[in-house]
Amino acid sequence: MRIRNSLTLVEIMVAVTVFALLSLALYMLLHTGIDVRKRINNQQDYAQQIYLRLELISREARNIIVFKKKDPEFLAFEGRSNAFKFNALLFDYQASSPVIKNIKYEFSSGNMLKTISGPLNHETEKEFVFIDKISDLAFYYFDESKPEGQKWQDTFQYQADPGNLPRGIKIEMKYLDKTGKEQSINKYIYISKKPEI
Repeated sequence: MRIRNSLTLVEIMVAVTVFALLSLALYMLLHTGIDVRKRINNQQDYAQQIYLRLELISREARNIIVFKKKDPEFLAFEGRSNAFKFNALLFDYQASSPVIKNIKYEFSSGNMLKTISGPLNHETEKEFVFIDKISDLAFYYFDESKPEGQKWQDTFQYQADPGNLPRGIKIEMKYLDKTGKEQSINKYIYISKKPEI
């Protein structure tokens, strides 16, 4: 009887095939994991950009300026279901000083547009897409003068006599993430009472 000290060609081919299949499966698993991670990071980056922009709206709305003049040109706040505008104190980095600007946010053609203009001449200085890929956007305003259960309104007009402002703004937004899936965000902005200047 003869003792074999080597492998046959068939045994070597089977071992190489099994090794190749295991290597391919491991590669596919790692590649899929990397792709999923990139997609999740892209979605999180886009959602984070939206949250940061909503926070900028919140910061600007908390800096609303109310003028003593009872003139429509000095309207402190006006809100509709698809847009709102107000005068706010902003910091101008070029002039290194605070300036009063009229700011308008509006939902149009799947985008949230931002318009910045002078408070008196209303000449548009900048108008640009602030947030894109929005499927639905609505603004609601908390009016403390309304009866209980009716405080959130889809329109708000500043009344100069009582000097009222909405006590809050609610932004309900639906947007398409990077995969085309619809996501929703609700943002509440608290506005404190403002003295007239």
